[in-house]
Amino acid sequence: MNLQLGERVRLSVHVYGRQDIRDDSLGDDPGVTFEWTAEDRAGEPGSRNGGFAESVSGDYGRERNDIPDDRRVVYTAPTEPGRYRVKAALDVGTSECLGRRDGETEADAIERCTAYFDITAQRPSPDEPAPVPPVNPTGEVPDVIVDDDGTNYEVATPEDGGEFVTEKCSLKIPKGAVNDMEVIGISVTELEAPEEQVAVEDDRFMTDGVQCRISAVDANGEQMYDYRLSKPGEICMPLPDAFRPAAVSALVGAINADATLTVLSSKLYLAGGSGALKVCGNISSLSATTTVARPAEAAGELPPTPVSTADVAEIDTGASRMSRSQANALMLLGIALAAIAGGVLSARRLRKR
Repeated sequence: MNLQLGERVRLSVHVYGRQDIRDDSLGDDPGVTFEWTAEDRAGEPGSRNGGFAESVSGDYGRERNDIPDDRRVVYTAPTEPGRYRVKAALDVGTSECLGRRDGETEADAIERCTAYFDITAQRPSPDEPAPVPPVNPTGEVPDVIVDDDGTNYEVATPEDGGEFVTEKCSLKIPKGAVNDMEVIGISVTELEAPEEQVAVEDDRFMTDGVQCRISAVDANGEQMYDYRLSKPGEICMPLPDAFRPAAVSALVGAINADATLTVLSSKLYLAGGSGALKVCGNISSLSATTTVARPAEAAGELPPTPVSTADVAEIDTGASRMSRSQANALMLLGIALAAIAGGVLSARRLRKR
């Protein structure tokens, strides 16, 4: 048992009768006296190994006498770190505990009439440092930032982040993602016409639907091509109709300068009550152009009917294709939480005559 220095805990033992049936009332008999002792792991007894106090609630036949001689005691851990052993013992060969039986040695009988608690006393772990809140730059924060071409960029700040929404593209930057004492400007543009979309030449993927161009500028309106967010933002895009029969394999990719895709950790969402599906991905580097894709090997055989949108809640596709069986398993997966109760710890059995 791990305890902090000086921590108090209630200890109790279980008592068993002649027929090896648990009967704690035998240990609560007023004529039974438990001897509680503590020693360090080297076997040295002493008060520095912790202390005991009476723990009588009055509901099991014992009267208070201010002596820790009951089946239950309150133990106070030592004030020095280390490993200790607490013992609760009954007298062997008396009315308290059976004497040596056939096949037992004297040591066996003492062991049978003694309960042990192994204690590790340790210093409390240092408190987790309180999170430092993000800080906006001093002075007035602008509502928009304008670049040299006259384009307006909405502002994202350390304290508030920002949300940037068009009809089909949405970008959310969380609090604390922008560096302290900075502001950045964000513009999100939909690219739908083939002639305005960025080419993708990556045999690993097929792409379709709208592209989302995320442009970022600094406080002076200068374009930024590799601004690293301290926390990832989330870019969401509609799932193309062509991808609906294999929706679980859809993902968001960032288009690289060499026309390849970098897969973003992606999730599939049911957007409101309209039945529309959207694919969202985490993005940490701005500026960027994103697209919806699916692995090329998933395009060979599509199921004959679309996936029911009522069955799609949120599916984490990660950075690789998720099979239909995996998706179904995730939808059915449940996690049972086991509740662990602490406080009263019971040790090795004691036998009562």
